Amino acid sequence: MAKSNLVDGTVDVADIALRNKEDPYAKWLKQPRSLTVLFIGFSVLIYFAFTRSDNSDTFRNTQLGIGASAAVFLFYSMLQLKDGLFVRPHPMIWRLVKGASVLYLMFLAFLLFQSPDDTRMFFHNYIDEELGVKLPEKSYGEDCRIYTPENPESNFYNIKSTIFDEFIIAHFLGWFGKCMIFRDMYLSWFMSIWFEILELSLMHVLPNFIECWWDHIIFDVLICNGLGIYFGTKVLRYLETKEYDWGIKAPFFSFSFAKRAIMQFSPFEWTKYEWNFLSSPRRFFGVITIITLGSVIELNCFFLKYVLWHPPPNPFVIGRLVFWWAVCLPASREFYEFSVNEKCKKVGEMAWLSLAMSGLELLLWVKCSPGQFPHVAGHPLVVVVCWSVGTVLLIGFAIFYFYIFECHKNDKKTK
Repeated sequence: MAKSNLVDGTVDVADIALRNKEDPYAKWLKQPRSLTVLFIGFSVLIYFAFTRSDNSDTFRNTQLGIGASAAVFLFYSMLQLKDGLFVRPHPMIWRLVKGASVLYLMFLAFLLFQSPDDTRMFFHNYIDEELGVKLPEKSYGEDCRIYTPENPESNFYNIKSTIFDEFIIAHFLGWFGKCMIFRDMYLSWFMSIWFEILELSLMHVLPNFIECWWDHIIFDVLICNGLGIYFGTKVLRYLETKEYDWGIKAPFFSFSFAKRAIMQFSPFEWTKYEWNFLSSPRRFFGVITIITLGSVIELNCFFLKYVLWHPPPNPFVIGRLVFWWAVCLPASREFYEFSVNEKCKKVGEMAWLSLAMSGLELLLWVKCSPGQFPHVAGHPLVVVVCWSVGTVLLIGFAIFYFYIFECHKNDKKTK
């Protein structure tokens, strides 16, 4: 099987050549055509730049200019950035994701120097008129009764409204995708329960987090998240046991060739994640980093929507979630390699970008939050105490287990 240069998270030239040899029907996709593609892209740019009938609208010109600049950078990224650990369905796709990550990082840095009102108006004027408009507050825990006989629509109206809420589908698809990222059923279940704990800890800040007990436990954890993790685990087990043989010899327009074309969207090879977080301090803190980063990315989504006034069904909000999923797929692979491989001395590019983007998103919603939480007078004592005790216990456990218990066990072995 082809070997990747996992120390810096890239694929070397010899590895690409070997993969092309093992994958004959995809060889034409891997052949360099940078000059041809450059000519096509240049022609498209000339066409749109010189055939517009009305150039007098300054706002529209600025909007198109920003879009064209972003497109040119993404175009360059697809052709010239280094390949990462992912090569399917084509390395160009993952170069595009990397380029979009850099672009998004620059966009966040730009927004960080704007005032909160200007930030909201930027989204409203340049991206979508639905964005940047004050949102009505929505709480899911105002009436937690299961049986509502006085309601004309349904005797179980609260259950019905929860089932047909957009977040039901989002929970299922989200945890199916996260299972693909973590590649571990137990870590996925932990993260599912962990985020419900985060919601309980922050429901005094975000009204969206106020939910009924049956919504938290039954609909979120057991049904939606549980089904997403279940089907995600099934796919993972299939990919773990699948035999990856790319030496298919079949004529064009045959069933085998059509099957091979579909298989192009499956992995070239598959690495099962075995976190074993208690086997070494490096692995332990690697898992803690993954949990922390995943929590920050999740919370950023809710806080950014709240302080920047982005309605959940908006395509920009959905697009951001899909974008983060595409980023986290290679980023988690690089984080895993950095955690388990002693020879890996630095995190990969996508892992670094995910840290930087999540950090800037955090800073952005913090900067835009003044005046958005007038209902928050302070943090409940039980939340402060629980988080303080939990943090102390976690640090104490790590010190005891890795630097006292393990040292004592090793000393007994040497005697």
